[in-house]
Amino acid sequence: MQPIHLVATLSLASTAALAQGSYSYTLFDITGSTGTTPSSIDAAGRVTGDFRDGSARYHGFERGPSGALTPIDHPGATDTHLAGTNDLGVTVGRWSVGPGSPSSFSYSAAGFVSLGALPGNLGGPSGINSAGTIVGSYSDFQFQQHGYVSVGGGITIVDYPGATHTNLVDVNDNGLIIGNYWDGSGARWRGFTYDGAQFVPLDKPGAHWTYLSGLNNVGQIVGQQVDVSGSMRTAILYDQGAWSDVLVPNVVGWSSAQDINDSGTLCGYWQGPWNGVYGQHGFVAEREPGARYCAAVANSTGNAGRMSAEGSASVAANDLVLRASDLPLNAFGYFLTSATQGLVPNPGGSYGDLCLGGAIGRFNAPTQVQNSGSSGMFALALDLQQQPTPAGAVAVQPGETWHFTTWYRDSQGGVVGSNFADGYSVTFE
Repeated sequence: MQPIHLVATLSLASTAALAQGSYSYTLFDITGSTGTTPSSIDAAGRVTGDFRDGSARYHGFERGPSGALTPIDHPGATDTHLAGTNDLGVTVGRWSVGPGSPSSFSYSAAGFVSLGALPGNLGGPSGINSAGTIVGSYSDFQFQQHGYVSVGGGITIVDYPGATHTNLVDVNDNGLIIGNYWDGSGARWRGFTYDGAQFVPLDKPGAHWTYLSGLNNVGQIVGQQVDVSGSMRTAILYDQGAWSDVLVPNVVGWSSAQDINDSGTLCGYWQGPWNGVYGQHGFVAEREPGARYCAAVANSTGNAGRMSAEGSASVAANDLVLRASDLPLNAFGYFLTSATQGLVPNPGGSYGDLCLGGAIGRFNAPTQVQNSGSSGMFALALDLQQQPTPAGAVAVQPGETWHFTTWYRDSQGGVVGSNFADGYSVTFE
């Protein structure tokens, strides 16, 4: 099967605390698949998971940091599932032939290695850390699910006290394990952490189900919450004692955050219609270097101009790229900047509001004036040694916060005027 894929990149002011307000989302699918499910992401941004083809067979895949998708199948298998991966490029998973019991494996650039000693009936390995500790789950002959930990080939069965079912789903390099157990009294899944000695319940307040899926080495955890009706399923993030929703933009349907790396990049899936296919679709959510503020006024497209950024907030790296999107087609515009936020309604008769105050610099040199073209967007790579101000260019210093927006041509009722995007703040390092 060819690694052809569909991709869309979007930005959103998310409620997730880790992103300080902003994620850049990439949605992806393998063409011809009826479901794409990312499972894990490593420090380099490599995503592993599986997809279902038109014959209802499963294949593993790897999505590289550049976005290239590669199908991965165990030799002789009709179904291959890739699950957890570590930061050394080792992934665990399972394969099967038809309805037969699955067999466990690890996979790396060197190929497949059998993990046949692991329990695998109706389950398999789900997580591995850099020390090679593997966690997973299996079902016994009474169809009760149990978790297990494998260290150096030895296996320890782990059951949450009093639970009917227990799943272990991930383990980080500090040895912290996350899992879920079935609470028979409430007919729901509930999350927990386990350090090898003590279980600690972990539920999102107000959720009927909390199902944990992945964690990183700084203790941030992702998963899914489900309401009492079962119809609302939303990706969630737990960070430093606080829960938040991870809202994939322009998505109608279920979502789940499956894993998070130490940079705060998430992977997961959402379920709904996209590009003519109703099913599960993958996403990667990368933390942006700044955060949006100050809502913009809708333009002639019906949308509000939106700011985002790529690169980093590092002055030394000097790789920040500003982006303006959701603009009218073929509209001229340029970026503005100030060390002060503001809110000025309709300056100079503009249709929009200016989200800057104080001394405002303009990126309006001949090479900096932009046109949105047929995509309704444009971008500018900044030189942080030449930050414009009314008094002349200055060098951005670590610790400073600068604010940005976009001025662009717009029309209302056939009358040509101007508008502004929302504001975007970056605290430089």
